[in-house]
Amino acid sequence: MPESTTRARWSPDGSTIAFVSNRSGSDQIWLIDADGANLRQLTFGPARHGWPQWRHDSARLVYWGNDAASGRQLSATKAASGGEETIVVASTDYLDRPAWRPDGAYIAYAGIVDGNWDLWLSTPDGSWSRRLTSDTQMETNPLWSPDGTTLAYKVAPATQYNPTIENFMTFENGLEQPTVHIWNGPESVQMNDWSPDGRQIAYTAEVISGASGADRVSYANIVSDLSLQADAAVATSSVRIAKGKTLGDRGAVFSPDGSRLVFESTRDGSPDLWILELG
Repeated sequence: MPESTTRARWSPDGSTIAFVSNRSGSDQIWLIDADGANLRQLTFGPARHGWPQWRHDSARLVYWGNDAASGRQLSATKAASGGEETIVVASTDYLDRPAWRPDGAYIAYAGIVDGNWDLWLSTPDGSWSRRLTSDTQMETNPLWSPDGTTLAYKVAPATQYNPTIENFMTFENGLEQPTVHIWNGPESVQMNDWSPDGRQIAYTAEVISGASGADRVSYANIVSDLSLQADAAVATSSVRIAKGKTLGDRGAVFSPDGSRLVFESTRDGSPDLWILELG
């Protein structure tokens, strides 16, 4: 099995990068200092772990786990220094992509209920939860804005994964009555991150080229300004950052000060992490 390194996430204080690697034999979460020193493993098998997300104080991470032998899915948190994990939610149905609200009060995640993916909100200790969506479309991949007022999430038609769009939910009327802003941008997108000031979003979009005589799908990292207008979410001033080398480029996220992007790429033949200076 070739070694892979994916899903890099800077800690909010900029000191540490969390990422997923199979270098220990299965997908697990690892940490490394921002200068490339002090590599250490945070999670361990037999379950596979992924999708690390930092709490605002850089002291704790939430992540997803999957134990294929028992069929147990979980979202859990663990201190960055190690130790025991705290289970937020566990299920025999699929769970995915937990995300801290920036103030640390709630964790949003996607889960299957009644055969369909929907969004949920939970307290970090798992003592309280609330369902946010309940329609026939699949809502997954929640991602909070830096100020915690807006929740971005992916929407796909029921039983299909493409084409997808990115909607945004705001809570000016409380958790009981969210306002949904419908995506007005390219289809087949996956949002990866907000800029630290919340004005821009970084996302991956599918790019289809027929230059070879047949449709070929590749991926481009795109950065756009975001404007929420009544019930619409509009992407403007969009920039493709891959400079023509789009095959396999995805997952761009901002550094804590917004000056850099780190992203995944297979442009050299294997999955690796790259850093791009902005400006």
